Amino acid sequence: MRMSPLLPKPSEASDASDVPSGQPSGIAKRTLPRVAVAPFRIRDLNRLFNARWGPMLPNDDGGRSDAFVMLCHLAQLADDPSKRMDHFLDLRTPWMTIGERCELKQVAFASDARWSADELAAIMNVYFQERSALGLTTIGAIDVDLTARKALRLKKQRERQRQSRQQKRMAPKPRLSASSQRASSIFATLKPGDWCPIAALCEELKGAPEFAGCEQSMRSAVHRAVKLGEANGTLITQIRSRVIGMPETLVARKGKR
Repeated sequence: MRMSPLLPKPSEASDASDVPSGQPSGIAKRTLPRVAVAPFRIRDLNRLFNARWGPMLPNDDGGRSDAFVMLCHLAQLADDPSKRMDHFLDLRTPWMTIGERCELKQVAFASDARWSADELAAIMNVYFQERSALGLTTIGAIDVDLTARKALRLKKQRERQRQSRQQKRMAPKPRLSASSQRASSIFATLKPGDWCPIAALCEELKGAPEFAGCEQSMRSAVHRAVKLGEANGTLITQIRSRVIGMPETLVARKGKR
């Protein structure tokens, strides 16, 4: 059996001093803004009611207790709370008499009752398994208190981060294109500050694995790789005139890599 909160009389509702500090209902006066949690708590209460009772609350003390808790939160809304209360009572407690409805609304409007997540969990008899299954965020759990829930969230967060790091490590690295690999090979072959003619570079790269299979088109492969290196900002070229013959292209490193 779940606990039922004691419904304060209208004359008592506005004075939290009338609520004993050890009262099992968990009613306590708080200084937090009234609208801070109400919309989210209303969402969670509806989820709980739907899962437990369906569209209608039971016609017993427990049903009246549930209705009172909901009305206290609806009373905190700025947008026509009385109309929202009537809609809730029409839907969830059609068995309630008009007189009882009016009295319960009056008590809720006058009440300063506030419940923390774990206090409300004790009233509604919510355990962690049900809380997790329904995705409740503003109602705690009898068997796992706030401190324990924070520790669980931190543990799950660390596990997600660990899995994310592992996935990144295991993800295949993008394979460089043949021209990119050859441009890197040219960069590694050149000495800092030296300008090397394309013809000499072709001879030096003949044994490089990146240029394997390019023996018949070595000069074209080197030119394509040099152009890519220029585009990537790792290589630089210049044209040098010769006394005899055609001008030749010289290649050098551009900065550090």
